[in-house]
Amino acid sequence: MSVGKGYSLIDEKTHFYLTYYSTIGDFLKILRFSKNKSVEEVADFLNIESERYLQLEKAENTSTIELYNERIGEFLEVGNFIEWHENIIDNDYAASRYKGIKNNTHRTISFKVQSKVEKLDENGNKYIQYYSEEELKENFFNLSCLLDQKEHKVLYKNKVLTDSEIEKVKTMLEILLED
Repeated sequence: MSVGKGYSLIDEKTHFYLTYYSTIGDFLKILRFSKNKSVEEVADFLNIESERYLQLEKAENTSTIELYNERIGEFLEVGNFIEWHENIIDNDYAASRYKGIKNNTHRTISFKVQSKVEKLDENGNKYIQYYSEEELKENFFNLSCLLDQKEHKVLYKNKVLTDSEIEKVKTMLEILLED
């Protein structure tokens, strides 16, 4: 991929397909590949764990990327990454998909909760217990589920918490909420 025009190495049909069907995270991954950088290299530069960086490559809109936008652009040599991405998708039909997200006042945000848990019976045999729909809804609002999940970054005042910081938070909560 050429940074200048954005898609000089691909034909117009492929460009249209990518801009309409791909997410900003897909473009981040494509750009990283084109710069021959590993996940670990980018994560080290951003000072985050590799798993957290991989979540950025799954981002569907700019709000997930904003916190790291300038550093990503600096590392991958495109200036402002979000602006670079918007220039890439600068055709009316495809760009409307992304610009529509910005102009919308409501957004749907999803959060995965564990739907099953492995347990031991009284004989020490493992079995799987599936949560009911009501239990899944309760888990959605369960703070420990938020802190234990690995799919999304956990933030406090716009700072991404490391695994050790998350453990400290859980310890503090246990102490504060002790009976």
